[in-house]
Amino acid sequence: MAPRSQVGHWEIDSVIGKSHKSQILTLTERTTRFEKNYKLAAKTASETTQAIIHVLKNLPKKVVKPITVDRGMEFHG
Repeated sequence: MAPRSQVGHWEIDSVIGKSHKSQILTLTERTTRFEKNYKLAAKTASETTQAIIHVLKNLPKKVVKPITVDRGMEFHG
């Protein structure tokens, strides 16, 4: 695990809605606890990868370092 003294380390997870009809991608910066959420059209690896790129691409490079994800299939992209 990255120390929380350095800004730019992210934890990413997905939240599944009732009856698996909706999905939200949550991205949390570990030090500041700044959070971004993104509604996914589907819980697939390609959809999740595109959402991560979309959410993080406009942030300065210094605030995007290693990303920690769980072992869910949606993160295999």
